[in-house]
Amino acid sequence: MPQHIRRFAHSLVVAAILASAIALPASAQLTSGIDTTNFDHSIRPQDDFYRYVNGGWLKTAKIPADASSWGAFQELRENSRNAEHELFESASKTNAPNGSPQRKVGDLYASYMDTARVDKLGSAPLQPLLRSISDLKVKSQLPAVFAHFAQLGVNGPVGAFVGADGKHSTENIVQLTQSGLGMPDRDYYLKQDPKMASTREAYAAYITR
Repeated sequence: MPQHIRRFAHSLVVAAILASAIALPASAQLTSGIDTTNFDHSIRPQDDFYRYVNGGWLKTAKIPADASSWGAFQELRENSRNAEHELFESASKTNAPNGSPQRKVGDLYASYMDTARVDKLGSAPLQPLLRSISDLKVKSQLPAVFAHFAQLGVNGPVGAFVGADGKHSTENIVQLTQSGLGMPDRDYYLKQDPKMASTREAYAAYITR
């Protein structure tokens, strides 16, 4: 480990020890922004700082049955998703005025949850979009179709985004990227050997299904 990193790590440990050891008068107690709920105070920080900070959580945390791993970020994502779900459910049952943000969110959520209507409509709402694809005749029509689908949130062969210019970081520019391929590389699309041909057929059947 480089010398400067060792010094920095040592400083963190010393700071933690001092913070836990120094007792202030009751009138001068400070409120820390660090949550110590999951600290394991049975371990001395100078012996195992990782266990000192995370030991309490490691003793009680359980990986959910539907997860391959678990940690603070996964727990935050799960809690955020549950909170969003409660907001959507509440908005869908509100009597907020038409056109209000709450009503728009509620109506959109309710439309997604109306599976009976979705099943009844089937692919009918998509037919105009599918026709715009089947009506393509020449390459010059592609940009307009790609742009229309991009407005709907449907990815095309080319992705566009705004980000910092690699040569002038103080300026943002429109950048274009390849959206990627469904199969590993171009050989899967172009090679004519039997294996690739059968792979393309299977892939087309999969995408269709």
